[in-house]
Amino acid sequence: MKLDRMKDLIEKYFAGETSLEEEKILRGYFSSPDIDPSLRKYQPLFQFFEVEKDVVFDADKLPKFQETKTVSLQPQVGTQSKGLFARKGGQFWKIAAAVAFLAIASVSIFKVFEPKPIEIAHKGKAKVIILDENDNPEEALKQVNDALALVSKKMKKGKDKTNESLLKLRNATEILNHEN
Repeated sequence: MKLDRMKDLIEKYFAGETSLEEEKILRGYFSSPDIDPSLRKYQPLFQFFEVEKDVVFDADKLPKFQETKTVSLQPQVGTQSKGLFARKGGQFWKIAAAVAFLAIASVSIFKVFEPKPIEIAHKGKAKVIILDENDNPEEALKQVNDALALVSKKMKKGKDKTNESLLKLRNATEILNHEN
């Protein structure tokens, strides 16, 4: 009975499912002199844990180092050229990337804030109005009003379709409610 119990506890222990009380039972069993020969192979493990649980870290016993050195695991390769390309850590490429980034960013920013002439362009059904400095403001206002009237007409059509669909939905829900 005790042997079966210990075998079960050993299995649970290695599966990580034992409680603290069960681990205490195992430590007690393996510290006793009468251990079953089939379980004797686990005794050194539990004896090790018993000895190591009393070990205390003492910082005073550690060796003191006067000087610290950094050890590089990469082989050192010497070059004969001295100059911009031979700097450590790829400094040249970092600087080149930063300069390229700043150049691209400044060109992009100047393009965004550059004033553009305004013209009329047709894209499909939409009309895009672009004015330059020489155009007549009254004509531009007329074109804007025409565009707004077109948008208003399309929105009224969408509103009417939505209202029509909502009425159908309301009628359907009333029919369902009366049937229930």
